[in-house]
Amino acid sequence: MVIRDEEVFFISRYESTDSIIVYVPLRSFLAVIKKELADAIVRDDSTVADAFFEHIKKKNLIDPYELHKVATRIVPQISIPVTNNCNLRCKYCYFRAGDADKCQCQSREEIKCYIDAYLRSVKNYEIRNKDNYIDVSIAGGGEPTVEFDTFRFTIEYCEKAFKEKGFIPRFSMPTNGVYGDKVRSFIKDHFSQISLSMDGPKFIEDKHRPLANGESSFKWTYETAKYFYETKLPYAFRATVSSYSVNYLKEILDFFNEEFPGKTIGLEPLNLFGRAVGNDELRPPDEMEYSEKLLEAYEYAYSKNIPVRTAGTGKFEQLRTVFCGAVGIPNWTVTTEGRITSCTRDNLPDVFSFGKYDKEKKELHIDEKKIETIRKMNIFHYPECQDCFCKYNCAGDCPDLRVSNMLNCEATKKVATYVFNKKCDEQVKK
Repeated sequence: MVIRDEEVFFISRYESTDSIIVYVPLRSFLAVIKKELADAIVRDDSTVADAFFEHIKKKNLIDPYELHKVATRIVPQISIPVTNNCNLRCKYCYFRAGDADKCQCQSREEIKCYIDAYLRSVKNYEIRNKDNYIDVSIAGGGEPTVEFDTFRFTIEYCEKAFKEKGFIPRFSMPTNGVYGDKVRSFIKDHFSQISLSMDGPKFIEDKHRPLANGESSFKWTYETAKYFYETKLPYAFRATVSSYSVNYLKEILDFFNEEFPGKTIGLEPLNLFGRAVGNDELRPPDEMEYSEKLLEAYEYAYSKNIPVRTAGTGKFEQLRTVFCGAVGIPNWTVTTEGRITSCTRDNLPDVFSFGKYDKEKKELHIDEKKIETIRKMNIFHYPECQDCFCKYNCAGDCPDLRVSNMLNCEATKKVATYVFNKKCDEQVKK
C-alpha cells in the first residue's frame, strides 16, 4: 500500500500474534515491529506514524523507474538453438524435442547470419557489460550437443566474430548432460556457466527423463555432473517437480547436497506444455500442495545449509522491475524456424516474437513496435502486482507463464514470507 507517497508492505511474522514485519523496498528497510505500530502507520494519524516516516525518509530512495531504464538499455543476450533434436524423451518436454517432426538443425550459414546481424545491432544499446563481455546462450529447442559439429562451429565462430568487434563472448547453456568426455571437455574449456537438467536421484530421473530408446539416462547425467564438479566448471542443477516428485523434495535436496555439496538446486514446477499435455503419468503438482511442499523444502534446505532457489523467488538480494532480460531488453533468440523471439522457450505465443529470418533472402527483419509491446511486460503494467510485497523481488514472475495463465503466486508468496522472516532473524542475531 502507498502511505505518504511511500510503498509500505506488512508481512506475517511466523505465527506471532503481536508482531509483524514492515517492508519498505524502495528504502531498503525491513524490520519486525509491534502490530500496534503497524496499525498506527496504516491509520497515518499519530505521532508514532510521524516518527516512523521521519526515520524512513532518512534512507536513500530507490527510483524504480531509473532501475527500469537501465534494464532496457543493457546489451541483449543472444541465444542460439543449434537444434530441436534430443537424445532424451523427457515425459514433460515443453517442445517435444526429438520427436519425428522435431529433428531440425540450424545450418552454419544461418548461424553466421544470426551472429553477424546481432553484432551489428549492439551499437543500439548504451550499457555494456564489464570488460566488454556479452552473454551468449546456446539454448532453445533440443539438446545442442547432439549436433556436436554444429555446436562446436557456433562456439568457435562466436569467439572469432566477437573478438573482431572487440567483444568477449561468455557462454552458458542448459544441458541434459548425456554425453561423454569429449563433449564434457569442450564445454569445460569454453563455457562460463551451465544449467544441468537433472530431477533428482535415479528413481526420479529415470521416471521423468528416459533416453530416446526408453532406457535409463541417470548414469550419463550423473557422470557429467561429477565431471563438471571435479573440474570446477560453474553450474547449477535445474529440477522439474511433477505431481510424482513433489512428494520427494527433501530426498531430492539430500541427493544433490550429498553428491554435489554446495551446488545450487533450482526447483521449478512441471508446466502443461508439449509432451506434458495429456500425460496422465506425470502432471503438474497441485498448486496448493506445491506451495506447501516448496515451503517445507526451503525450511529443510535452510536447516541443512543447502542452496536452493526458484525462478520467482531467487533474487531477494536485489530489486527488479522486469522478471528477466527476455522482456526488459529484449534478448535475442533465433529459432530453428527462423523466428526471432525474446525467450528461449520454443512454441512461444506470438507476443514474444519480434522478428523473422528470411531464409530465401538471408536477411533478418526486426519489428520495433513488437519490441515496445514486449517491454511493457513489467510490474508497472500488472494490476495484480501493485499491492503485493513481492513485486520488486519476483517482478511478476515469468511472463510466459503469465500469458499462459500458469503462475503460482501462492508458492512465491509463501517462500518470500519465509525468506523475509529469516532475514529478520539474522538481523536480530547481529
